Amino acid sequence: MQHFLLFPLQGTRSEQFSLANPKIWQSHEAPQAQTLVLVEDPIDAMALHAALLTDHRDPSDFVIRASAGEALNPVHWEGTWEHIVTAFDRDAAGERFSQKVRQANPDHDVRRLTPPPGHNDWAEAWAHVVNRHRTSQSARESETDYEASTD
Repeated sequence: MQHFLLFPLQGTRSEQFSLANPKIWQSHEAPQAQTLVLVEDPIDAMALHAALLTDHRDPSDFVIRASAGEALNPVHWEGTWEHIVTAFDRDAAGERFSQKVRQANPDHDVRRLTPPPGHNDWAEAWAHVVNRHRTSQSARESETDYEASTD
């Protein structure tokens, strides 16, 4: 089972960032990752990471960084990334952040990933998935309890 921990950037690939801004958060170390995913908040990073793992994505292929409430700036996306994915909120500010990253990285493949329709951010979307799972699990347990009581 893959565990998801957020920690201030540290270690080999990201050592240069830890002193510059300790409020940048990263999902996990993945030295061979070629895709950087940027989100607004650590809670969105955790939710998106959980969603990607649930979708059977290999965590060694990507790193998720969140600004932890700090203003978005180039230190968030520095590195040798082949792809940069902006996964900011589904709102005007999220679109502005995406444009800023795209303009600052003209030589990168920068793509925009938005939360599913009906959800403003990744934490909200993941909460919906978890609640739906809990509801269906409770329904199955109720059916099992009913069947057991009628036997």
